[in-house]
Amino acid sequence: MQKNFSYHFILCLGLFCVVWLSTAASAQSYGGSEHKGYGYAYVGGFGNEYSGGGLTAGIGGDGLVYKGASLGGDFTVHAPQAKWGRTYGLAALNGGYHFSNAEGKLVPFVSGGPMAFFGDGVGFGFHAGGGVNYWFKERLGARFEFRTHVPVNTDLRPFYGFRAGITFR
Repeated sequence: MQKNFSYHFILCLGLFCVVWLSTAASAQSYGGSEHKGYGYAYVGGFGNEYSGGGLTAGIGGDGLVYKGASLGGDFTVHAPQAKWGRTYGLAALNGGYHFSNAEGKLVPFVSGGPMAFFGDGVGFGFHAGGGVNYWFKERLGARFEFRTHVPVNTDLRPFYGFRAGITFR
């Protein structure tokens, strides 16, 4: 049962990526810019009041689909402290909104969506958060984000995290 469920989830995730890429490629122009999306890489920390915390690192991307609305996803590796358990992966689908300003250097955003945990088994949950992209060059910037994660069918408790990294378009 678990193996069949994992297969269907991976198939659906792959289908989402194909749809996301085609949508991002045909997206409307956003705020006069020719950029239709961006990628990012990050490191950070996560934790909760019950179990301590750990380190996290990952990659992701977003495609702008209409004005500031975006669709995307990311993959993260969580390395908890020894007392919390083993390293596991987390795949998240993101729906979000990017708030533009006239200058376009500082772009706050919010995002949220479903997520899946991969490790000894598969677990699901939801995430929500927000942050800011600071574009110090046309195609390169810094990304800062805070997220809260709420696992649903695992023994993990809700946790939060802060990420910092680079973003590029």
